[in-house]
Amino acid sequence: MRRGISLVGLVAITVLAACGGNSSTTTTATGPKTVKIAITGPFTGDASPIGLGALHGAQMAVDEWNAKNGINGTQIQVDVGDDAGKGDQGVTLANKYVADPDILGVIGPMFSGIALAELPLFERATLPMITESGSNPKITESGWKTAHRLVARDDNQGPADAKFALETLQTKKVFVLDSKTPYSQGLSDLFEKTVKAGGATTQRDVFASGVKDANPIATKIKAFNPDLVFFADEGAEAPLLLQALKGQGLSLGPNFRYMGGDGEFDATQFIKGSQGAAEGAYISNIAPDVNTVPSAATFVKNYTAKYKDLGPFDAVAYEATNMLLTAIKSSPVKSGKVDRADVNKALSTETYNSILGVPLKFDSKGDVAAVGVFIFQVKSGAFQQIKAQTA
Repeated sequence: MRRGISLVGLVAITVLAACGGNSSTTTTATGPKTVKIAITGPFTGDASPIGLGALHGAQMAVDEWNAKNGINGTQIQVDVGDDAGKGDQGVTLANKYVADPDILGVIGPMFSGIALAELPLFERATLPMITESGSNPKITESGWKTAHRLVARDDNQGPADAKFALETLQTKKVFVLDSKTPYSQGLSDLFEKTVKAGGATTQRDVFASGVKDANPIATKIKAFNPDLVFFADEGAEAPLLLQALKGQGLSLGPNFRYMGGDGEFDATQFIKGSQGAAEGAYISNIAPDVNTVPSAATFVKNYTAKYKDLGPFDAVAYEATNMLLTAIKSSPVKSGKVDRADVNKALSTETYNSILGVPLKFDSKGDVAAVGVFIFQVKSGAFQQIKAQTA
């Protein structure tokens, strides 16, 4: 687990980053008096390994900028906000950010449900945000001009997962689960719709977030006798389910497979937490394995030297932060200040040559076109990318 920073240490962090000449826009001659951004996510609780990894990626970007003179001589300050994966805590943080005129943008939140709760507040304050992992289509389909997303949407990922299940795994009978969260329900709905259209038989049920006993749902799955279980989880439920299935004689293999979404792309929680039952499982992610991307080699080297573990959204958070800081640098300075509306405008116009292997540019909705869905399999206790999948 990436728990290398205490929560007390998180609150007081002031860090920076380096641009590296990635923006296509011009810069101002004089820096503003204050540059401050917020980084928010689940830094405690079940999802903290993923959250802290993304925080580390964002911090690395800020550190690099500050080491290279910040924003035209002004050091970048960071307000780190722990939402613990809970909507009410996220809204409290959003209100705090909106009320602080020095905060020019937000990296996060990571969970779709929290993003959907916070975005009306950000929109009224013209405070731009970039989520590095929130995939519910409503984030960028609700008309909010301050919403930005750096990963594929559920309506990209769900059909892509279904296509892999139908064409590569030759799935005929699927038990589809969701955990009653906006992310889980949205992704599971799209997956189920697509596999049914492809001729597969499905049964749908719920294994709700926070439930600890997986045996009842494992019993239902065994009775249905599927060749695939699809579960879009984002917590501790998936490893519990895999253990319960194995306990009832349903171990993963050629005749019984498991597939999950990006919420399960966490080696500590999913692989280690399943105590061996996840071996052979397929997991899709909305970010690539940056270890395989040549343009990310320097990032991977620097990140792993400092933080060891490299998680699913760490590089994405790094680039989200670089894009936000580039937009701030590109914005005019008026009476020593940068206006949030100008930062938001810059985000919608600049093109960023990223370490992810493709140029990044937000469209009119706040989505990035050049992102994909990547299929991984658990092999020898680790995630191995096996395919880049399109819908």
